[in-house]
Amino acid sequence: MRAAADLKVKKVVLASSTAAFGFIYAVKLWAPDYLPLDENHPSKPQDSYGLSKVLGEQIADSIVSVHPDMTVSSLRFPGVNFDLSYESFRERWRNPATRTNGFWTYIDARDAATTCRLALEGKFTGHEVFIASAPKNCMMQSTMELVKQYLPKGAKIKKAAGTHWSCVDSAKARRLLGFKPLHVWQDYLPEGSTAQF
Repeated sequence: MRAAADLKVKKVVLASSTAAFGFIYAVKLWAPDYLPLDENHPSKPQDSYGLSKVLGEQIADSIVSVHPDMTVSSLRFPGVNFDLSYESFRERWRNPATRTNGFWTYIDARDAATTCRLALEGKFTGHEVFIASAPKNCMMQSTMELVKQYLPKGAKIKKAAGTHWSCVDSAKARRLLGFKPLHVWQDYLPEGSTAQF
């Protein structure tokens, strides 16, 4: 980012991560303040990876404070799915507990790439953090079933659409970037075409 600023690059897109919240690599998982998580939820990483993402976002804040003509997007992606057939999701379904720390969220690699382009085209100033995720969880169970069975008690559940809502909220990216995920597992696996969501 320093080099980009020195070269008068006007727009920078950073790959941040929902790991910045601190849950994904937590030694001991705690209840989030609320779900779905949004960009305002506190970040308390206990691990070096999540901390590096928070620091990257803080560096972006610092850079744009002295280069007001530069915009930086920090894209908080959940786990990026590179399996374009989605066949690997069948393995996930066997043990939902293994995806608890990530709250069963994901984004298709193609949608992640499109989000990077949208961020470059975005009409905003300064530094903004955006969550970009598939709109539904990656499991067959409803989100409330998963939350009740696997997460520590205490999270306030905000209003969410449907039964399989994502535990991270992409509303800001939809509003400011025009983010609209096109690739979700339900469109690729036979179970998705018949499941009621």
